[in-house]
Amino acid sequence: MAAKNVIVFPTDFSPRSKSAVSWVQQMAEQLKAEVHCVYVVE
Repeated sequence: MAAKNVIVFPTDFSPRSKSAVSWVQQMAEQLKAEVHCVYVVE
């Protein structure tokens, strides 16, 4: 079974977390990884 590169990106959709999206996208491209966005509501 081949390993899969995955970046799990937790977010609260605040301005600060939205500014991290471009960084996550760059990392995903460099690592050829999928990005899984996680938003949890209590």
